[in-house]
Amino acid sequence: MTKLETAKQQLSESRAYLKNGKARAHRLLRDPAAAAWKEIGLKEHSVTMQMLGVKAVDIEQSLAAAAAAAKKIAKHITACDNEIGNQLADLLTKPNPDKALEAASRLDARCRELDPMLAELTRNTEVMTAATAALTASLDLKHLIPLARHLVSGRKSLFDSGLEVYALIARDRGEHNGGTGKGLHALCRDARQLTSRFQRTDIPKLPRIAEDIFFHYLDIGARTTTEVQTFLDNIEERVRAELDSVALLEGKLSNLAGRPLPELLEGVRALAMELKEIISAFHHRKQLKDNLDAAAEALEYLNVFHLALKNKIGAGLEQKVTEQGSPLNPVTAAAKNTKAFFVGAKGLIRSVKLMVHSLKGSGAVNEVELQLILETAINRCKTFYEKTPRDSRKMQEFINELVGRYPKPFPYQDLAAIIKETVTSYGAEVVLFIKHYRVKAEFQSMTDVPLPVTMGQLTKKIIGRNKTFKKANAAL
Repeated sequence: MTKLETAKQQLSESRAYLKNGKARAHRLLRDPAAAAWKEIGLKEHSVTMQMLGVKAVDIEQSLAAAAAAAKKIAKHITACDNEIGNQLADLLTKPNPDKALEAASRLDARCRELDPMLAELTRNTEVMTAATAALTASLDLKHLIPLARHLVSGRKSLFDSGLEVYALIARDRGEHNGGTGKGLHALCRDARQLTSRFQRTDIPKLPRIAEDIFFHYLDIGARTTTEVQTFLDNIEERVRAELDSVALLEGKLSNLAGRPLPELLEGVRALAMELKEIISAFHHRKQLKDNLDAAAEALEYLNVFHLALKNKIGAGLEQKVTEQGSPLNPVTAAAKNTKAFFVGAKGLIRSVKLMVHSLKGSGAVNEVELQLILETAINRCKTFYEKTPRDSRKMQEFINELVGRYPKPFPYQDLAAIIKETVTSYGAEVVLFIKHYRVKAEFQSMTDVPLPVTMGQLTKKIIGRNKTFKKANAAL
């Protein structure tokens, strides 16, 4: 290839390079994500943009820099293209191989000066396309709430108060809600889980009286949890309409993602105005915060109550009923009451009368038989709490099963009395064991709610919460 041909080819390649550079510049400038910013009133939307994470001043600078870069590129391309045309004409009219090759090389180097200009244009258009992406990614309540607050005219305390309530009842309590602690839906979940835990707790293998008492405590926890859950479900139902309106607004906000930038920014501002009214209206439900705080505290108590029963007290009772000499050991308790039956003045008289009955061939009972009867009573008695006439009838039926074969009034009445006394005293020992369990020492580290010292004191608090929430539910 001759020098003239080489020069001509190099000039053609330079012109092609300019053409490609021009096309690249056009693509950058016509990119909708960047070009749309020319149509935006930056001053008008500066606050909206800032709340969505975009600074109007950055866009303004990028627009100006991109326009300057585009003008510089156009001027450079025109100048280079004209010179290339002149050189091609000279190849035809004044062919000078050495000068032509030198001029082509020099001109190609000048054309390549377009690279940093295109890089500058790219940097500035990328600022704008990134801003568009940032706006689209910020179409959520986390960014809309600050804008809504900014649009409040006058006192912002009502909005802040409403936001605090919304933060507690929002279905999705993310960072944007600004709340602390557990919200309504987390508390509802905890209440449901706790209700299930109470219902599914296995009763430890204990004498029937101890089982009955253990179940009684479980029932206190289960009924209170149910009242708290009902209370929270009622709150959830009452705020459903407001939360639905927020969800509808979120859907509208999400739909703005595909809209042109001017429409997107106008839409965001309009939705922020709408959200401002919704959030401010929650101010009138500020009592909900106290209600949810009370429910949260009750659930903390109930959680500790359940853990203590399931993991500590149940196991402790199982150990005590088998421990030799323990007042909760049925053998020990039966032996103690049997001995009391036969000692002292009354015991001596009772022994004589039993001996006489025995000699007459009437029903009598000795220490071994009585201890077995009392052990059976402790292990099988189904009624410890005689609160109703029905309970008393069941107790009487149970006693008849054990000693109904003995003559009346003696020794039946004495045997019935010692059975009832044994059952009652044994049950009282079980209750004392549970009541005296020190929950504060064992469980305070796992909760911020101040715990009472003993299980008995915690039980009183839970019974009190049961009455409170039951009354509240009846009023709804």
